Amino acid sequence: MELRQLVGFGGSGSSNPHRGHREVSDGIDLPRNYGSCYLQANLVSRNVLIRGALTVGFINVDDGLIFGPPLVQAHLLESKRAVYPRIIVDPDVLETLKECPLLRAHDTFEEEMSYLDSVLQRDEDRELFLNYLNWLNENADDHHEHMQFLAVHKDFIEERILKLQNQDLDAAEKDKRAAKLTWLSKLHNAHVRSLNPQAVATETGVSRDALLTDESSSAILRKKFARPTEAS
Repeated sequence: MELRQLVGFGGSGSSNPHRGHREVSDGIDLPRNYGSCYLQANLVSRNVLIRGALTVGFINVDDGLIFGPPLVQAHLLESKRAVYPRIIVDPDVLETLKECPLLRAHDTFEEEMSYLDSVLQRDEDRELFLNYLNWLNENADDHHEHMQFLAVHKDFIEERILKLQNQDLDAAEKDKRAAKLTWLSKLHNAHVRSLNPQAVATETGVSRDALLTDESSSAILRKKFARPTEAS
């Protein structure tokens, strides 16, 4: 039996409970886990949404089986706190990076965080998550490629909203799905608004606003199918 330290990833919808877990021999190196951002972007382009969680700790590897507290923690974070189509990061990961220099990819914690600043973001509910749109903007082969993805991303969100409007689901389930689409719509629009309008027009031939989703449609959808508050 081996004892290893890794960054554990727990994600919804995975058919393989061990997928997404790997040994880290030279540190946590959170930037390498931006593969999770690539995975999200790639799956969205294939009409698939995912959520997940990254954590850190010691796990046991025994005859091909992987088990231990980080695996459980990643699953709990994904199922209880991720909520929306995002990959959240356990605060323990940052604490470990801060306290253990040998686990960092850079000399100081501040330098480590400077590499994470644009992609690792704190959401309105105070959860840290990986912003795959920011990551894609920094790692696309060219700016035009990123604009193309944003156009696809917008269409995906609006098609999902339209599909949900026409689905025969109970109000509680529709409200839950509408909340996720509202979150995704806000993420998309915040990213689009952060882009240079002139650069967008140059690359796409249209105004930056043309890449925005209609946030009101997802918000109205959520309000329409929200469960009524019980009388006190």
